[in-house]
Amino acid sequence: MSYPVQVTNISADTTETKLHDFFSFCGKIDKIDHQAQAKSATIYFEKLSAAKTALMLNGELSVLSKALSGSDDDSELISLPTQGGSLDGSNLNVTSSVVSGDEVHEEPEASGSGETHVRQEDKPRSGIVAEYLAKGYELGEPILQRAIDMDSALRYC
Repeated sequence: MSYPVQVTNISADTTETKLHDFFSFCGKIDKIDHQAQAKSATIYFEKLSAAKTALMLNGELSVLSKALSGSDDDSELISLPTQGGSLDGSNLNVTSSVVSGDEVHEEPEASGSGETHVRQEDKPRSGIVAEYLAKGYELGEPILQRAIDMDSALRYC
């Protein structure tokens, strides 16, 4: 079974390879359906925990009650993205109609040599955020806070 997330607001410069590179930090990807014309994609993850990590990268929208132009008209609304995951200059919106809530944490698998191998999707979310930053990706402060909150809920912190 795969766990899909929908990604919108993708830059026209973003390729399927770039999407794969960006979202593979979250965990193993089964498949990507990239609709370049629609500036969207559906990414199918092998594990639920990987899809949940991808949702952490969402650039949620905030709505203001007044236009920034200084208008006194309270009926005029503007939507502004928070700084989420950024790829090729676009602030990505990552959602899912299937994935929600918190999963039970799964213990990492032991390898045949007795060593514990931690799969990407099993790493603490704050560690994954650190990997994104180390590779030069831009992530907003709200993502770091979401990662810390998720780690706290899963008792990593």
